[in-house]
Amino acid sequence: PNITTLMEERISIASAALEKALDFVNVTTGQFSGFDTAYETAASLYAQMADLDGLTNQTKFKDVLKDTYFPQAEITRTDFLDEFTYGYAAVHAYFAYNDSDFLNFAEVSWNSGNRYTLSASEIESGVMSLKSFPILQSCSGNTMAGGTFSVSPLS
Repeated sequence: PNITTLMEERISIASAALEKALDFVNVTTGQFSGFDTAYETAASLYAQMADLDGLTNQTKFKDVLKDTYFPQAEITRTDFLDEFTYGYAAVHAYFAYNDSDFLNFAEVSWNSGNRYTLSASEIESGVMSLKSFPILQSCSGNTMAGGTFSVSPLS
């Protein structure tokens, strides 16, 4: 099938859809309000906002992402703890805007997850300081080095 809608109209439709979604985001928390949504859901929206700006060579969403949504989401869970989607969204924003503040958000997210990633020395010792159970050296014949745990007490 051929796409017959003009580019400008497609951009307008996509932008309107993102604006509508933003009506449901609480600027105090950077999260969706009134829905039973997971913490990472807002990050997917952030990535889409940055992607649209990047594809259209605009900065329509840059300031609200940089000054409101990313900082509030980080406050909601310190260092975007236990959710890598924010790092993904921040990288998209960094590529769209070439602004190092977004790279910093991505690094914060990465470092947050990296604390829960097993090192070779932890595998060798069988102990990880953030977990209270013995760490196996392998699973199905593969090293556990590089494996990443959730912050959930169950994992």
